[in-house]
Amino acid sequence: MFTVNSNQWGTAEDEYLKGINDIQKQLERDWGQSEKSEIHIQSFVEFPLDANWAAAVCQVRITTGGKEHIFDHLRGTIIIERENDIWKIAHMHASFPDYRNEAGSSFPLNTKT
Repeated sequence: MFTVNSNQWGTAEDEYLKGINDIQKQLERDWGQSEKSEIHIQSFVEFPLDANWAAAVCQVRITTGGKEHIFDHLRGTIIIERENDIWKIAHMHASFPDYRNEAGSSFPLNTKT
């Protein structure tokens, strides 16, 4: 599913991964921290049909300790490339907005004086 030199950026500070082995360990860590997880696509970003990347905004549902947690606004992108005549993921990125930002502010800085 991933190219040999693929990389992935996740939602946590330590989630910058290079190579299939690191990505596998990360996915196993992610799945090991919950009893159940689901990603629901809320909207796709439209691109030309010949683009080699895609983006979507998603909702994530995670069950831990028997309780479901819902996270909105997951932003995901993938870049694909051909490897040995098979389309595979070369880069994958997932992030949430920084909720410390005040409305209308691009950075998590308190702009009130």
